[in-house]
Amino acid sequence: ISIRVKSDYLKENIHIMDTPGTNTIIKEHEEITNYILKKADAVIYVLNKVISETDISHIKNICKYTKDIIFVVTHMDEIEDNEGESKEEHIERLINLVIEDINKNIDIEKDDIIVYPVGSKEAFNNPTYINEIRDYIDSYVEYNSKNEMKKRVKNQISRIFDEKIANMSSQKDLLIKNQNLSKNDIEDKIKHFEKNLNI
Repeated sequence: ISIRVKSDYLKENIHIMDTPGTNTIIKEHEEITNYILKKADAVIYVLNKVISETDISHIKNICKYTKDIIFVVTHMDEIEDNEGESKEEHIERLINLVIEDINKNIDIEKDDIIVYPVGSKEAFNNPTYINEIRDYIDSYVEYNSKNEMKKRVKNQISRIFDEKIANMSSQKDLLIKNQNLSKNDIEDKIKHFEKNLNI
């Protein structure tokens, strides 16, 4: 299903795909998810408070295609203050446990593990965490857009050089074939050849 919406946040050439997931008995769901993963620039992986062995297995599979993963821990609005531990401290402890588990079981450095806590209900009253995720995605898209532009320019320059080299090679072959030309004719061809060296 494709849903088109007007949004300042959804910039040009940004596509957000909600995959069926891989923790399913329906084979087609897993095939669709893996197909999308192969083409994804980045993945937002949603966790339910803690990370399970199944999550670890799925994350390892994702890492085959990309290590640009944003981990989102949900249901944070269900956490309340306990004796000796505030809600914020509890959330921070859960986030640190997730980071530890990912670092221990998957080849991702701690500093590269991005984890954001969210709560669907709380987000309506306090969008702080949601905005942090948006800001991170914005910066990621901007950074990679610049890299993509550099890549396109590099490819264009390479193509120009390849065309020039091919042209120079054919002209050199032509000069060799025409060795019996007069001195003036050869000098004219050399001048034309040197002119084509300039891009």
